[in-house]
Amino acid sequence: MSYVTIQNVLSASGVFWSTFLIYLALTKSPSVMRPCVIIIVIKSTTDLMASILNFLLKERIISNGAIIFVISEGPCSLESHQFCFSSHVIFLSLLQQNLVWMICSYVFRYYILKYKDPSLIAFLFTAIVTYFPLFINSSFWINTFNIWAANSDQHGPRLFSKPGDLVMAGWVVDQFNMMSLAFLMVTSVVTFCGSLWIRHFLVRFLKEKTARLSKTTILLNMQLVKALHLQSAIPILTFLAVLNLIFMHYSLIGPIRLQAISSAIFAATLSIFPISYILFLPPFFKFCIANPGRMAVRKIKGKMNSEVTAVTSYSIHN
Repeated sequence: MSYVTIQNVLSASGVFWSTFLIYLALTKSPSVMRPCVIIIVIKSTTDLMASILNFLLKERIISNGAIIFVISEGPCSLESHQFCFSSHVIFLSLLQQNLVWMICSYVFRYYILKYKDPSLIAFLFTAIVTYFPLFINSSFWINTFNIWAANSDQHGPRLFSKPGDLVMAGWVVDQFNMMSLAFLMVTSVVTFCGSLWIRHFLVRFLKEKTARLSKTTILLNMQLVKALHLQSAIPILTFLAVLNLIFMHYSLIGPIRLQAISSAIFAATLSIFPISYILFLPPFFKFCIANPGRMAVRKIKGKMNSEVTAVTSYSIHN
């Protein structure tokens, strides 16, 4: 299977699951989940946008030990370097924002359980505050690249590319990726620690407040703990992807065989969040398997009743 095919599958998976989760969150969520719906929709929208950009880019972020450069094999390679680099900048910014918003979701979950549901304005204000700095940062690097590219020729290493690929290289590309990867590494560590903290808090909360909570609330929070277990794979995989690039940059591993690993891992993380909620949150899971689930239950009950009838009849005859 070629790298382009793998990226197509990962991009399609991210688009499908993110869109599906947005639909479920907006149409199938019970009233008790209203605060979570806003968090889910914002995070899933970010995943959706990143998956679309990943399809356009189909990029490989590589280091030859001297500089970090980017090779694009997607549709954006038919456009200019400026268009591809802008897409690359926004893609990495969305990956960073995914981790930042996960941290925000942990804080919101703590606040909801400890105090009360935040207002819609509080959610939207937090989203603006967290997204705005990354928007400014992206605009800065895109503008810097456009100015630099107008007066410079790009000479990327051709060893890792083939005819038709678009290679983005130079000091702007190198510096942007260095800063972005450093931010991703630090944020992934903070996000993982945050997931451990909120899971511990949720488990302790359920133990202490069981007698005062409704069955629905208990069930939702128990399933949320399971979803958090799966979501912790996002910062772990992000950290490993960045670590692979660091080892490549400092010549600790050869870039030839592992040149596509980091970018593929980045793309794979975009499906984990929506899948975790669809698998573990009852309102979403029941929507997906409602009819098969009811049929299975009826078959099991029917089989049990027939066995009981058979045993009873045998006892009477004897």
